[in-house]
Amino acid sequence: MPDSPEVQQNFNKTVYGVAGKVAGDQIIYASPQKQDLAEAAAEIQRLLKQLEETNPTATEKQKEAYINAAVSTPVRKRLLGAVTSGGKAALEEFLDNPYLNVTMALIEGWKTAE
Repeated sequence: MPDSPEVQQNFNKTVYGVAGKVAGDQIIYASPQKQDLAEAAAEIQRLLKQLEETNPTATEKQKEAYINAAVSTPVRKRLLGAVTSGGKAALEEFLDNPYLNVTMALIEGWKTAE
């Protein structure tokens, strides 16, 4: 069977760790929610960076208003669904720290609006 993976492990003494050779392909696909979250977070981060360039002194409320006006309803729903399943920790994985608080405030607002 040439398509089956090959696993070879060598144990020479008492085993405290495993060393060996693993040959084969492993393909890992991101879950749809994680991919949606990554895309939506990247879009929000891009918009916030754009706002910083044009208005570096924008307040949190101004940032929220800007994002609310710029983000479409389908993107909001995808982001809400992904955050609901993955939680805040999942969102932290995709956002730079300065944008996390604004984005979390937006999401809380979107949750209450539904």
